[in-house]
Amino acid sequence: FTAIFVGLVVVVALLVLFKPENKGAATGLTWVAALVGLVDVFVMASIYSTTSAPIWQGNATFVEFYAATISIGAVLFLLFSLNEAVNMGKIVALATVSIVVIQVAVVVPYFVAAGSSSSIAWKFSQVWGS
Repeated sequence: FTAIFVGLVVVVALLVLFKPENKGAATGLTWVAALVGLVDVFVMASIYSTTSAPIWQGNATFVEFYAATISIGAVLFLLFSLNEAVNMGKIVALATVSIVVIQVAVVVPYFVAAGSSSSIAWKFSQVWGS
């Protein structure tokens, strides 16, 4: 999925650079790339959540992956799209803050529970799995 995502992003970039009149194709491929990217993040989080490290085996792993994806995407959008960022800055900021709040609400209790666990496997994975 990562290779498909990267390939689609390269095709979109080439379309925008060399065929700017094909906005419809670039927009369509951008949406396809976004969907493939979201599936790719799910696949990567699934790989982590099925490892032998207990600290990664849970929904917090998926929340962490998607929160990182959305936060990094928002920062890159603000850096590289200054014209659109002026108009959408508040929306992007609100979305990013919302994602961080969800991340904290899910991940902090998860790690508090992990820290108070008496399981040796959990203790070991906290040291080596982070």
